[in-house]
Amino acid sequence: MKLARDIPFILYRSSYHLRSATLFGCRAAGFEPRIALEGGEMETVLRMVAADLGVSLAPRLAFEGASRLGVAAVTIYEPELSRTMAFCRRKGHPETAAMQAFFQVAQELAIKF
Repeated sequence: MKLARDIPFILYRSSYHLRSATLFGCRAAGFEPRIALEGGEMETVLRMVAADLGVSLAPRLAFEGASRLGVAAVTIYEPELSRTMAFCRRKGHPETAAMQAFFQVAQELAIKF
């Protein structure tokens, strides 16, 4: 992240987790980001990045199987950033075979990344 010190950042709205992750990552790398723009949704932020208005953080999943013309994904190794995820389902309903299969695949992918 240190390499992005002098590049303007496009941040997500204040209620979006990736905003705090971006601020944490920049501060852990020893700088405050220069905020150029803010976007409400990930797709909007990535389109601003494609328009060369700045850089932003996005989960790797945003690039899995999707064409992101004009946007290159670069893995960040330092500082280490992570997300806490939880599975949600409707309360009081039994877990179906499809749900179990989905949970299994999601857990395998979480370990992979």
